[in-house]
Amino acid sequence: MKILVSLLGVGALCALSLLSGCSNKTNSQVADSKGTELSQAIRNYAGDIQSAIEWHFKIQPSFKGKICNLRINLAPDGRLLAVTAEDGDPTLCSDAIKAVKLAKFPKPPSNEVYQIFKNTIIAVRPD
Repeated sequence: MKILVSLLGVGALCALSLLSGCSNKTNSQVADSKGTELSQAIRNYAGDIQSAIEWHFKIQPSFKGKICNLRINLAPDGRLLAVTAEDGDPTLCSDAIKAVKLAKFPKPPSNEVYQIFKNTIIAVRPD
């Protein structure tokens, strides 16, 4: 199963824009390094979320070709505060919500990463 974590929200764009908005070369080089580190931390944490959900999700043959978009809200310690279906197949969404509620998410590695994931949408697309 594939679970895509949407990072196209305002939080992700603002975080990356702030890091790349430096004016002189020295600050720009530092920003590029920090931007790369933040990008890697975001990818790693998205993978952690995906793995945690996949562990509890049972793929049904009827899910093939369907999608469910879920909004998740996380606490700073990674604890799930809320999960709701935004749209998609009702049966898939119901099973995906159950898997999210059972998942144990790790604490985000930094406040910057937390700000991106505290209220994000994930797309659940079974293979």
